[in-house]
Amino acid sequence: MEVFRVAHLLYQLCIQGEITQIYQQLIRKEHRTAEEEAMLKSYQQRFFQKNEPFQHVDKWIANVVNCYHSYFIDVLTRRKDVSQAESDLLIGLGKSTFSHAQSMEEIEEELRQIFKEKGYSFVGGRTFPHYGPYIWQTTESKKVDVELLNEIETVQVFFLDDFLMLGWLDYATFGEIGAGGWASKEGIYCILPRYREYLNEDQYLVSFLKHEAQHINDYKHYPNLSGKELEYRAKLIELIYYSDHRLLERLIHQAINNDIPHNYASYQIMQQLSTFFFKKNEQKDMDKWLNIHYKEICQYGRKLYCQHTDILKGLRTGG
Repeated sequence: MEVFRVAHLLYQLCIQGEITQIYQQLIRKEHRTAEEEAMLKSYQQRFFQKNEPFQHVDKWIANVVNCYHSYFIDVLTRRKDVSQAESDLLIGLGKSTFSHAQSMEEIEEELRQIFKEKGYSFVGGRTFPHYGPYIWQTTESKKVDVELLNEIETVQVFFLDDFLMLGWLDYATFGEIGAGGWASKEGIYCILPRYREYLNEDQYLVSFLKHEAQHINDYKHYPNLSGKELEYRAKLIELIYYSDHRLLERLIHQAINNDIPHNYASYQIMQQLSTFFFKKNEQKDMDKWLNIHYKEICQYGRKLYCQHTDILKGLRTGG
């Protein structure tokens, strides 16, 4: 198994919360590369040995972060069932806030207020399927005009930096995989550490900026779209505007037929592309895709986007 394939497996298994399976796969492999050895050691130390707690000059902050870290280990290794792990997380966070909150929504709102007093921003909730907040110290913003297919979307971009936490997937993959940001009615939130070195490249200009601007545009025109539909349309925009085949490689890695919008949208697009270009449900061989001029792939992505838009317009007008 090549390092590339291990990384692909890592991504898929992390999404599905199979840290133990990742660890066992690495242990069973007879001839590990240096990268795989490092990966094995990292997983062993973080998830299967007594882990060093997070340290911070503010003991309250350290305690909150460590509550979440313990929860991550519980759910990702399946050391506890999800309901028990979430109950223990709620109790642990309640002790930190001296709160009698009955739900994660209540306790995380209290955490948000306390972190604000300490000079941090806090966004809680689930990144499906687990809880895992984003906690950061620095926010800068500017307005940006983003070209989409049919209009210019002017968006407020908030650049977030100096993070304490970046969600559960970042923790599970040692920073290799995680959210790049998100969109809301107020604007687009960019996790700057993910893009600092790529602000003039497709990775930021297309996969983040156009992707999230498409969400803003869709919130405005089609406010009732599901998460899967929002991701489908935004990923098609990426496909249309990307300059080369690299996006396809990422879509192949992300394509999993599950309930997570990012994964399902990638799966749906790869099914459609594979059917059109290869007359088969799933073409995962990247060499085969490289034989097709990327302009042809862009054009078919545009066709899929326009077809979906026509369907939405018909539903909106009762057609």
